[in-house]
Amino acid sequence: MRVVPFFVVGLAALWMSCSSTSATDLFAPISTAGGAGATGTTGSGRASATGGGAGSEQAGPGGATGSAVGGAGVNAGGTDGNGAGGNGAGGRVSTGASGSGDAGDGGSSVTGTGGVGSASGGSGGTAVGVGAGGVGGALNDSLGGAGGSSVGGAPAVGAGGGSAGGGGASGVGGGSAGAGGSGGGMSTVGKVVLFDGSNFNAWAPLSNGGAVAWQLVGDGSMLVVPGSGNIVSKQKFDDLFLHIEYKTPTLPANVTGQERGNSGIYLHSSYEMQVLDSFGLPPEIDGCGAVYQVKAPLAVACFGEDTWNTYEIECKAPRYDGQGKKQSNALFVSVTLNGVLVQMNTEAPNSTTSGQPETAGPQSLMLQDHNNSVSFRNIWVIPR
Repeated sequence: MRVVPFFVVGLAALWMSCSSTSATDLFAPISTAGGAGATGTTGSGRASATGGGAGSEQAGPGGATGSAVGGAGVNAGGTDGNGAGGNGAGGRVSTGASGSGDAGDGGSSVTGTGGVGSASGGSGGTAVGVGAGGVGGALNDSLGGAGGSSVGGAPAVGAGGGSAGGGGASGVGGGSAGAGGSGGGMSTVGKVVLFDGSNFNAWAPLSNGGAVAWQLVGDGSMLVVPGSGNIVSKQKFDDLFLHIEYKTPTLPANVTGQERGNSGIYLHSSYEMQVLDSFGLPPEIDGCGAVYQVKAPLAVACFGEDTWNTYEIECKAPRYDGQGKKQSNALFVSVTLNGVLVQMNTEAPNSTTSGQPETAGPQSLMLQDHNNSVSFRNIWVIPR
C-alpha cells in the first residue's frame, strides 16, 4: 500500500472545500462601497460621460487612499476616474463641475444714451421729443427725449416724463425705443387743480366779478351755458403744462363747420387751442387741434361727438424786456390730443381771434362760450 504524502491529502481537502467557488471569483479583486482602497497598480479605466468608467478588472491607479475615481461614478459629468479603484470603491467619486455656465451678459439693459435734448427739450424741461427723438433727442433715459424709460413722449414734465411721446428711435447704446405715450409716469409736483367737478371756486366770469353762470353737472364736469360768456381762472400763469378734458355735444348731421361743438382753450387768455367736432375731417387751420388761425394740426385726433377728449399742452408765454417790448412770441412747445401729437414748436405771433390782447406777466387761462354746449372736466396746471 502506497503512502500518500500528507501535504497531498491536505491539498486535496483544500480543493474540495473551495469547489463551490469559481477560480475567477477566487482571484477577483474585492470592492467595497467606498473604503480606503488599496494603492493598486496602474489601471487603464475608460473615461465615461456619466462619470467613472467601468475600468479594467485590474486595480486602478486608485491612489494611496483609493482617491482614483472608480466604479460607476455618481452624477459625474466631470472628469472620470481611471480604473476600478483597486480593492476599494476607488477614491473620491468625481461629480465634476456643474457645468451650469455663467448667466451671460444679457446686454446690460442699455436703454440708449439718447440726446440730451435740444434747447427745447433738455433736462426733461418744457420741451418734449417725439417720433425719432423729436426735440428732446432719441430715447434719453432721464432728460426728455422721445420714448425713454422714464421720460418719453410729450410733454416732458421735469424728470417725470411726458404723457404721449411718439416712442422715438432706439438710443445709441441699444435698447428698444421707449414706449413714449403716457410718458413713464408723469411728475405732478406743483400741480394746481383748477376744476375737479365740485365747484367753480377757481373761476370767474371774464366780464365781471360775479358768479360763474356755467352749469355744474353731476358727472364731475362743467357745461357751457350758451350766451353766459367766457370764464377765466383766478390764478394766473406764465409758462405752464395744462391738462384738460372736453366733450362736444351730439348735434344733427346738418350742423357743420364752426357750429359743431365749438369752444376754445386760451393760454395766457390770448392764444386759442381750438375745440371743435372735426372727427373724420382733414386737418384745418380752424379745426380741432389747431392753434386757431395760426397752424393746422399735424393730425386730426379728436373723437366724435359726446366722447371725452384730452388735451395736454406745454406752452411758453411771450417774453418782454424791462420796457414792456416783446422779445419772443408765445410758443406751443407741444400739444397732444388724445395722445396724438398735433402741435410742436408752434409760435403764436399775436393774440388769436377772440383772445385777450397780449400782455406781459402772468395771465389767466380762459375757456370760451361759443354758444355751444361743450363740457369740460379734470382741469389742472403745472406752472413752470
